[in-house]
Amino acid sequence: MGVGRPVGLAVDAVRGRYESRAATAGTRLKLARRIASKYADDYQAIYLDAGFERLARDGGQATEFDFSDGGKPSADSASYLDLIAANSYKAMAAYLSTLISADAPIDAYAAGDKAALTVAQKRGLALFLGRAGCIECHSGQNFTDNQFHSVAIPQRGEHVPLTDQGRYTGLTEQRAGNQSVFNRCGPFRGGRPCTPLAAPVESDRGQFRTKSLRNVAMSAPYMHAGQLPTLDAVVRFYNAGGETHGFAGTRSPQIVPLGLTDDEVHDLVAFLNALTGALVDPRRACDPSPHDSDAHRYLPCPDGGL
Repeated sequence: MGVGRPVGLAVDAVRGRYESRAATAGTRLKLARRIASKYADDYQAIYLDAGFERLARDGGQATEFDFSDGGKPSADSASYLDLIAANSYKAMAAYLSTLISADAPIDAYAAGDKAALTVAQKRGLALFLGRAGCIECHSGQNFTDNQFHSVAIPQRGEHVPLTDQGRYTGLTEQRAGNQSVFNRCGPFRGGRPCTPLAAPVESDRGQFRTKSLRNVAMSAPYMHAGQLPTLDAVVRFYNAGGETHGFAGTRSPQIVPLGLTDDEVHDLVAFLNALTGALVDPRRACDPSPHDSDAHRYLPCPDGGL
């Protein structure tokens, strides 16, 4: 569930790799320089010999990593950038795992407080578990089966690409494509045994992983490229059984017209609002070291952060 952004791919001439500007707004070189200029001490404390001096420009002269003149850095230079990227991605994953929001009204209701949900939310819960069929994919504590489905959502929006093959492209890239260095069997897996990813098959086209519904009322716009602006629009999209064209692959069998009335749509939206939990500790939602020209963009940390 994110805003559709330009997919503009930036070429990493080190190995002919590509980076998605929709995800990182740049290349691994740009990421490495950002870490070196902004988080060098923190990075060094965790990963020890960072070697950031390799990234510094000397009197304005290009470094081994600057290839705008057509030159290509060595394989060693490329591996260095990959290492910084892998370490940074692991750090981000560890950080994201701390952003836990619980104590939503649905949690209190499940614990026995029958007054935690409004009458409309209770009706919405009955629809969620029953005729609307939401539970088929949005199950478990986090309201997701963590599986992949094609929900028949067209590619549309100002910056949305005309086609998106979803999981099919993801598996291709992670197995033997531009991002394969970071897959579960890659050099940065930490020595753990691995099982190679399965090859993509035709049924993977257009499939996207089911997102958690926790705090869903706070995460507009919705769907994989931000195609739908509100929860009401999302429920009405599913109520119609998706759309007939403009999406890759074949719609999942769970996506069928639901026949909900307007009142039932409103009840289901009301229930989805009951999945909003307590706000994350603000000390985890800020930047403790915004020492750069973009400092005004960052939320200051109370008490210096965590």
